Amino acid sequence: MTLPYAFEKQVALVAVRRACALTSSVFNRLVKNETLTKGDKSPVTVGDYSAQAVVNTILGRAFPADPIVGEEDAAEMRQESNSELKSRIIALANEALTAPLGPGETSNWGLGPGQERTPEELMDAIDRGGDQGGRTGRRWTLDPIDGTKGFLRGGQYAVCLALIVDGQVVLGLIGCPNLPVKSDEPDGRKGCIFVVVKGQGAEQVTLSGDRSVPLTIPPVVPGTLNFLESVEAAHADLAFNNRISELLNITRAPARMDSQAKYGCLARGDGGVYLRMPTGTGYREKIWDHASGSLLVEECGGVITDSRGKSLDFGLGRSLGENYGFIAAGKDVHSQVLAAVQQALAETTLLFVGFILAVLYVARAISSRFQSTKASLEQRGITLSRDGVSLKTERRFDRDAYLDATQRGLVKALGAATVGSESHKHAFLPPADERQKHVFGVSLRRSHGNNERGEGHQ
Repeated sequence: MTLPYAFEKQVALVAVRRACALTSSVFNRLVKNETLTKGDKSPVTVGDYSAQAVVNTILGRAFPADPIVGEEDAAEMRQESNSELKSRIIALANEALTAPLGPGETSNWGLGPGQERTPEELMDAIDRGGDQGGRTGRRWTLDPIDGTKGFLRGGQYAVCLALIVDGQVVLGLIGCPNLPVKSDEPDGRKGCIFVVVKGQGAEQVTLSGDRSVPLTIPPVVPGTLNFLESVEAAHADLAFNNRISELLNITRAPARMDSQAKYGCLARGDGGVYLRMPTGTGYREKIWDHASGSLLVEECGGVITDSRGKSLDFGLGRSLGENYGFIAAGKDVHSQVLAAVQQALAETTLLFVGFILAVLYVARAISSRFQSTKASLEQRGITLSRDGVSLKTERRFDRDAYLDATQRGLVKALGAATVGSESHKHAFLPPADERQKHVFGVSLRRSHGNNERGEGHQ
């Protein structure tokens, strides 16, 4: 009797294995052997598109009616400005498709010598990943290179493929070309694929297919619990994870790696908890980011929910829009982690509300002080407005008084400067009867209350 999804599993395993070989080739050719400028992601672009072209070509031949939810489309590669990248993508994809047939492979899936595709056929294959997802029907979801920065640094990345039927993940594969086959032999053989079928359990197989190991999440030994975390701080709130560690008394250092390889490590017992809390409220995880990993955890005896304890919903389209944060762990610890997460979220909310109230209090105090100052200034004839400061006064300008005051001030200053020397005093001062008329060569005259400026002395 054939098990459900046996054929889909066989085809998917071949597709992921060939995509893993292709992406490894891209790394060796375009990353290790070429000088990259800082921020150059062209190897990731080549790897993403070529791997998607290969997987979609195989799926298209085996399941022509099945839509695919993929990360990429070919619109950018059809532009003339990207002709060089496109040529590399075509060459690498055809190289992967035309490689000799391996165990379990058939030319009916578009594989083997002589199966080369035209550039347009491969661009069309990439575009098959444009399905928008949904609640009903069956569809595949693909992330050709999950963990792009891990890929570029030669660390962990994954080729992730899953089959979703009526909103439920029924088949998942996570290909990890750089992950050690045995966790206790980090420098040993590398390259494995995690394969899971709903209701049939999970296994880890080598890339070559010569070894398979069934997977079950082991019970947590007290004092050994640790987190599996992303390397990149932008991908998860690591400070939040630290708070959870405090609440759960976790002292072991987290194991950090990129991609859904973390799900595989959780499934085989390399870590106790995979916690992924977003760094912002606007980002929504895509279904290809968690489809394979979520089923893997469940079939290995674990539990995965969002931070509110809700199951993941893969029937809403291309994103997991109703889920916020992800908690994956063994059954014996998941409830404890969930409780700690909800406590930490409540603390964060309380701190945020307190901060907002403090800001409002300070703003109100400043506003009150401003209004008080404004009222005080207005009583003194000073008005504040958006146009600036204006002065109001009931007193009119008296030029006679101004000139008299100015003259008296100058005479007083001049007299003080010549105190102690009568001769100097007479030398500098005009006769007494002239002092009221001349000050430093300026003649001041009055006429019916109007003051005029006289001619200066030459």
